[in-house]
Amino acid sequence: MEQQQKRKLAILDFANLDGSADNFTRYLTEQLATHMVMARRNFNLIERKHLDKILVEHGLNLSGIIDPQNAKQVGKLSGIDAIVTGTVADLQTVLEVNARLIDTETGKVFSAAVTRFTKDREVLALLGPEERKQPQAERRAVEEQKTLLGTSTKKAEDPRKIALATLTKLMANVSTHNEVTPEYYRGNFIRYFPGYNVTTKGKVYFRDIMRVMYRRENFLMPARASLIVRHRDIEYEDPKIRAVYGSSDEQLEILVPLQSNHDLERFKSALGIVSGREIPYSE
Repeated sequence: MEQQQKRKLAILDFANLDGSADNFTRYLTEQLATHMVMARRNFNLIERKHLDKILVEHGLNLSGIIDPQNAKQVGKLSGIDAIVTGTVADLQTVLEVNARLIDTETGKVFSAAVTRFTKDREVLALLGPEERKQPQAERRAVEEQKTLLGTSTKKAEDPRKIALATLTKLMANVSTHNEVTPEYYRGNFIRYFPGYNVTTKGKVYFRDIMRVMYRRENFLMPARASLIVRHRDIEYEDPKIRAVYGSSDEQLEILVPLQSNHDLERFKSALGIVSGREIPYSE
């Protein structure tokens, strides 16, 4: 397909594996449409009501999994270049969402994504009263989160110790050979100079983090946290880096890649407990 002009894209209703729909699948469809419009990519999103009218006129009712022939038929009838469709699988403690982007000219899937939603209070509210009966595995997960937050009724380890272990695990991918202690994060930093760069270890004390910017996971981008600090607040181990940046108020962004929105909430809670203060943040 040509990239010079904007293509037409439509989102079909997501469905459960048995083909049924509920408030959660409808929520997914609406959220995906909103995020794709906000992303302002090289496509025009066709309003679902307009597509439904065309489908009804030709006796089609599509959602969830569709075969290539139906995809091509929708494209032929509506002039749409691609279709987004997806399914939701209930895996006890989480809901797994699979999304596919289908070329209506060929009927082939040319892009796909998968993500998981923990069955937290908001998700359970969308699923309805029958799903609010938490299975044993989910009750354990909730209890672990309560322990992390220091609200568990069970006798448990020091919440700060648990939070430190959580923070260490979630920050493992920030850089190689990093270290997380109750006071600071220590990892690799790369500083660029004309013609070359220097990699050095550096310490960032949690008390010196100015603010945190969180980005929640969606179908286009993964979740992440960005720790904002000043260069002068980083204890660089390389003397040349210290000489150049030791008194600089320039801000640096330390990116923490996260696997899910659930991990984002765990990171937020753990960082607050370990640092012992409310660090300003934005989402």
